[in-house]
Amino acid sequence: MPVLTYYEAKQRLAKGDFPSFLLLQGEERFLWREVIGFLRRRLEARDGSLDYVEWDESAGEAEVCQMLATIPFGSERRLAVINNPSPAALENYLRIANPSVVLVLLFETRLKASTRAYRLLVENGWVVDCSPLRGKDLARWLVEEARSRKKDITPTAIEYLRFLCGDSLARLRQEVEKASLYLGGESKVITVEVLKEVGSRTAGRSIFELVDAVAEGKTELVKEALAEISAQGQPPVLVVALLSRHFLMMLEMACLLEEGVLPQKISEAMGIQPFVAKKMLQQLSSFSIAGLERILEALLELDAALKQGRGNPQLLLEAALIEISIKKPLTLQGKR
Repeated sequence: MPVLTYYEAKQRLAKGDFPSFLLLQGEERFLWREVIGFLRRRLEARDGSLDYVEWDESAGEAEVCQMLATIPFGSERRLAVINNPSPAALENYLRIANPSVVLVLLFETRLKASTRAYRLLVENGWVVDCSPLRGKDLARWLVEEARSRKKDITPTAIEYLRFLCGDSLARLRQEVEKASLYLGGESKVITVEVLKEVGSRTAGRSIFELVDAVAEGKTELVKEALAEISAQGQPPVLVVALLSRHFLMMLEMACLLEEGVLPQKISEAMGIQPFVAKKMLQQLSSFSIAGLERILEALLELDAALKQGRGNPQLLLEAALIEISIKKPLTLQGKR
């Protein structure tokens, strides 16, 4: 059987197709738990009571083998989960034929297809790819999360959430849950406005607001944005790194536009989310290429000052950004 995706595995389980062995491989542990939870619910729906047992890497091979070989007491089925077993132990586990046990094996790294254990798994069970969700797969996951709460979510809201939370499925689920609870039964659609109303503050979101304040030359807003970032526990060195990355992306965008890339194609050219590109395009109208280069030079100097301990980190950060915001209007001179 070929390697299954997360969605293909869920579809098969939903149809009542249960393997004897299930290998979940990939670094997205959240998907491991999603598949295990879904499998457990489906088995309980079919068989009633279920004996669940899980072992970590320190589990003794003899103990695990004994549990896999015995019939569960008081239950129709046993769901056994083993984290990162050794290759030798894995082969021994796969040789145990017990129709009352469904065995799930968890590996962050991929098993080599040439190994005997992998061949046994492919012949008698499923191999499921649990790599982090990206692009359309992540958008699909968000749509399903909303629908599971009897809500719809707009494409713009999906892009906003991806900007806000990155690819963290746990944080994405939390934001969808909060938005759904906020809407209650009165409204069915999760929009950007709803997410802004209930969404938690993040460093990424605050960085955009800080850049807005710098672009507008409003020192009080700069101070407020910095205070909020500080309240999140973000160290000044990290804030400078995030700002530098942001302004570097803006500089790249400005250069691409100057080379003739159309604004509607900029997200594809840069490999960033459309929502992020749209926001950056708005910010870019207040900066020139020369101005962005000067800001990056100032941030480089600030980074060195922070790392060399030339003063109070928070005061150094605030002073530098206020100076940048005051001088910012000069960046529009000689715009190229």
